[in-house]
Amino acid sequence: DEWPIRSARYNQGNGPVCLTQPKATEERAALAVEFGSRFGAGAIGAGGARLLVDPLPDEPFEGRYAAWPIRYYVMRGLAIEY
Repeated sequence: DEWPIRSARYNQGNGPVCLTQPKATEERAALAVEFGSRFGAGAIGAGGARLLVDPLPDEPFEGRYAAWPIRYYVMRGLAIEY
């Protein structure tokens, strides 16, 4: 509802992804967990990819790296890879 980026290309035949903008950090974290389970990113803390969320309302990562509208980065160690 903030900036629609609709693409079904990698959504396993489930059509476009359209989510309501989270209003709280807990909502954002729940969406990250759902993303991890749907797209094979692994469970948080289970040896898979670690999914991190920028806490609301301050969003320190967004403030530093301007991640909007694409809301993910791939990090290896402490370096941003993608």
